[in-house]
Amino acid sequence: MTEVYNVGKVIGMGNYGEVRKVEHKASKKIRALKIISKRLLNKSMLHRIYYEIEFLKKMDHPNIIKIYEFFEDDEKICLILEHCNDGDLH
Repeated sequence: MTEVYNVGKVIGMGNYGEVRKVEHKASKKIRALKIISKRLLNKSMLHRIYYEIEFLKKMDHPNIIKIYEFFEDDEKICLILEHCNDGDLH
């Protein structure tokens, strides 16, 4: 993943990981990196995350966050998402 993106500062925290601002090296576009720790998930939660990834990959709507790609290893799932300025879901 670091071959493709410059990883920046933490812009959010959650129960299962963190969100960082990243820059796509080739295009210079700013995106969000959501890092989810697998050790905090049970099988059911992991299944739901994979379902969400597949669902978001099919969506193309201005009110639904866009997923560009994802990376995975034994410890974490990394989602590259559309970066939304000045947004907060709380």
